[in-house]
Amino acid sequence: MDIVAQNSIVELIQAGRAESALLVLNRHLHKEPNDWYALYMSGVALRALGRLDDAITYLAKAVSVNADEAPVHLALGIALQLSGRLDDAVRSLLAAIQLRPDLYEAYNSLGITYKKLGRHKEALNTYEQGIDRLMASVSKIVHSDPTRCYREEIVDGERIRTVLPYVFMKTREMLRANPLYAILTNNVAVCFAELGQINEAQRLYEEAIEFTPDGYNYPDPHQHLQRLTGNTK
Repeated sequence: MDIVAQNSIVELIQAGRAESALLVLNRHLHKEPNDWYALYMSGVALRALGRLDDAITYLAKAVSVNADEAPVHLALGIALQLSGRLDDAVRSLLAAIQLRPDLYEAYNSLGITYKKLGRHKEALNTYEQGIDRLMASVSKIVHSDPTRCYREEIVDGERIRTVLPYVFMKTREMLRANPLYAILTNNVAVCFAELGQINEAQRLYEEAIEFTPDGYNYPDPHQHLQRLTGNTK
C-alpha cells in the first residue's frame, strides 16, 4: 500500500468514516492478503467500530506478518484491553515498549491495563516511566543549544553556571504542546487518589489541567479534581 493510500485510510478513520476505510482496505487485502499495514489499519478501523474480536484477528495477523512494528503491538494491546483480555494486553503493550521505548501512548495504555488488573503500583510505575521518557526527550531538545540554556561566569575564582529562564519557558511550552503529558499526569493522580494519597493526587490533577494544550478537549482532570475537592477549577 503506497503512502498516498495509507494517508487516505488514516484520514477516513480520523474523520469517523471507518466503514469507508474498511471497504478500501478489503479490496486491497483481496489482492495482497499479507500486507501488514493494511491488516493493521483494518484492525484499527474495526476497533473504531467496536468490533473488537475482528480487530484482534486482523491485528494479530499483522503482528504475525511483521512483528517489528511497535504501533501494531500497541493497537493489538488496546483492542485486547478493551475486550477484557488484560494479561494478553500486557504482553502486547510490553512488546510495543520494548520495540519503541519512546512510544509514550504504550506506557499510558499499559498503565491503564495494570490498573484494571488491580495492580496500582505497577500502573503508577508505568505512567511515571512514560513521563520520564517524555521529559528526557523534551530536555534533549531544549538543551540542544547550551548558549540559550546557561550563563557561565567566574566568581571568586570559581566557575558558576546559571540556568537561564529559557530552559523553564521552553520546557513548559513543549510539554503543553503534547497532550500526553497531561494525560499521563492525570492518570498518575488517579493512582495516588485510589492509594489514598489525596494531597498528591490533587496537586497532579491541577498540574494536568495546567499542562493541557489550548483547544484540546480533555475534561478528565477537571472532573477528577471536582470529585476530589467538591470545587471546579
